Amino acid sequence: MKKRWFLNSVLLVCLSCLVCTGQSAIADVEFKNLNSVLDSARLGFDQFFFYRIDSNPYFGSDVTPGDTDSDFGEIVSKLRLSVSKNLPFANIEAQFALIYMSTIGADMYMTSEDENELGADQAWINFENLFASPLSMRIGEQNLQIEKQFLVGIGRYNRLARWLFQNQSFPLAVQINGDYGALKSTLFWAESRDYWQNFNETVLVSGDFASKVGVSGLNLHYDFSENTYIYGGLIAKLDDSDTQVPGVFSSNSQTINFDLGVNYTLGNLLLEGELVHQRGDAGTWYDVEQDRNAYGGFAALTWNFGTTIAPWVKLQYDYFSGDKDFGSGNFDSDMEAFDPMFYGFPGWERWFIGEISGELHLDNSNKHVISLEAGFKPHQTTTVTAVYLNTMLDENYSRLTALADDHWSDEVNVFIDYFPNNHMWLHLGAGYAKPGDAAKELLGDKDNLFVQSLIGFFF
Repeated sequence: MKKRWFLNSVLLVCLSCLVCTGQSAIADVEFKNLNSVLDSARLGFDQFFFYRIDSNPYFGSDVTPGDTDSDFGEIVSKLRLSVSKNLPFANIEAQFALIYMSTIGADMYMTSEDENELGADQAWINFENLFASPLSMRIGEQNLQIEKQFLVGIGRYNRLARWLFQNQSFPLAVQINGDYGALKSTLFWAESRDYWQNFNETVLVSGDFASKVGVSGLNLHYDFSENTYIYGGLIAKLDDSDTQVPGVFSSNSQTINFDLGVNYTLGNLLLEGELVHQRGDAGTWYDVEQDRNAYGGFAALTWNFGTTIAPWVKLQYDYFSGDKDFGSGNFDSDMEAFDPMFYGFPGWERWFIGEISGELHLDNSNKHVISLEAGFKPHQTTTVTAVYLNTMLDENYSRLTALADDHWSDEVNVFIDYFPNNHMWLHLGAGYAKPGDAAKELLGDKDNLFVQSLIGFFF
């Protein structure tokens, strides 16, 4: 494994250097003759190397047969070509991007070992200022990230390089954006690939990830000032996957989300919150048709001290309702479990809440988390962040298993992120997680300890 990791690393470092040193020549020679056809043509390249070591990531349960520990690496390369042209009816931009993903060793997700994959990451065309209007329309394979990505952010499962999770695009999507000054709108439709965010309705009952799961909706955003705004709308999950286990579960669920969020800044104080009420069909469990009536949301308060090293503290509460029927085994027609939808990753602890509990163990349903975060910038290029998280189950079950307790874990994570320039990102992380009584019952009673490192290049 070490030899293969070394060879892959050397190969991709050489490729990074080639792109970096040869970019000017490519732009001057290769694209110069396109000026009569296109207004611009740009080539971009991103390169990531990641390595992680875990002791008991599943609190004592095996990661690979006979081994409760793990260490693995990931490599991701992204090469993209973007072109633009201003026409009388619209300003047009198009992008096509390839992505190479590799997992070195057996990852802690138990999904891939020494595997490689090359595929498409982006393939879209965007029409800006359509017919001199405030509307723009983007069509094709693209990222779709609505507001803070609490409901919509990641459109596919990454079977390789899952920690880096760089391939987040929806394979087919249409979004129409309107910019009316303070008011902005996004009307969208998208189809996902290998839907994965809801454990109960995908892997655990069907043995695989679901296809034919889409999303559509309308989001409105209003700016009162630069850092004070509200947003919200109606978002629907369209599940035509026919995922089922005879006699236990069938999907055919349509989740309707009523969403409202706020971002309010008052001096050094930032207040954030989002509330989601979910209704709609929730499939069938044990021959009982389910009607969803679930709630989710978060509230956060951040105080920025504003001194030289820019320290801050943040208190956050995340809530995703659960359904007591999964613990009791007696199913009525009400489904109170929150549908995780297509949540994304805009930053640390959002919305993978905890590098262990939220990354590996629990999806965004049937849990609530209290987190306390503190950080500072010892240098303008460096950020240090420390987070404590207390994770509890809303109802006493996890992964369709009834549990006697609701305390899942206590976790501490420390992250150091260094950006020496616009072309490099260096990251070091470490953490400790202690299982609560619920996790001990389901997984094991051994504490987790991890360390991780990442190098990123951007050209």
